[in-house]
Amino acid sequence: MLRELNIAPGDQIQKDEIDELLHFNKRRLLNMQLFSQVDFTMCHDANDTIDLQFNVSEIFFWIPKPVFSLADRNFNVWWYEQNNRLDRTNIGLELTRLNFRGRNERIGGTVQVGYNKFFDVFYKIPYVDKNLKHGIGLSATYQTGREINFKTDSNKIKFFRRDEYPYRNFQTEFTYTYRPAYAWIHEVNLNYNYLSITEELFNKNPDFFHGKKKLNFFELKYTLRFNNTDVRVYPIHGLETKFQVSKKGLGFDKDVNQFILYNETSFYKRLINNLSMAL
Repeated sequence: MLRELNIAPGDQIQKDEIDELLHFNKRRLLNMQLFSQVDFTMCHDANDTIDLQFNVSEIFFWIPKPVFSLADRNFNVWWYEQNNRLDRTNIGLELTRLNFRGRNERIGGTVQVGYNKFFDVFYKIPYVDKNLKHGIGLSATYQTGREINFKTDSNKIKFFRRDEYPYRNFQTEFTYTYRPAYAWIHEVNLNYNYLSITEELFNKNPDFFHGKKKLNFFELKYTLRFNNTDVRVYPIHGLETKFQVSKKGLGFDKDVNQFILYNETSFYKRLINNLSMAL
């Protein structure tokens, strides 16, 4: 919690700035998304000093999220073309544990079965050093399904279906984060990807993987985030931006060679008490 505050014991504060400063730090603690309520109390003494205490109410740390999705492109296709068959649906559960070990760590995973299968696990540690600036994360994902679009014909997507799962995707990822200040986060991701298709699908479209049945490649990604919004869940004032550069295929793996630049920026401005603008 102390990492999020911009005040510390011994700071000198103007009397007329105390109330605004404390409400500002209250919003910072709420932005951790670990507490449902944050309050503060002040006790004055005769030496022009105050004792400050923040009282917090923690949220429910187990977050279950049921998964239900259609295997088809949209509801109309599933309802009219596939006769709303329940065997063309996916069900599962996504479970996340917040503040694991009381250090704002996150651990969790997803299990999805049905027409398409999806499994993933992850573990994120925001800080591994005493200065609370460096963090790491690990994740693994496996995905497969009974049907995949393998080519287009006369501007229509053609699908290939088999019960023995014609494709399989596997990914592992290591993440390093560096947070030098409250609003700034640098993130570096290195992931390994393995994709494969069956012999039958390859014969249907040999160019699916450019003449190969398997793809192996690494991806290196750098992300810069800046967020000084007032309330990060529902911001009404501030700037939020994300810049990302990624390279799929790192030279020694020849299966993929792709370079991507990406940016998204949002600006929030309060106009009047109950009205704000977002761009």
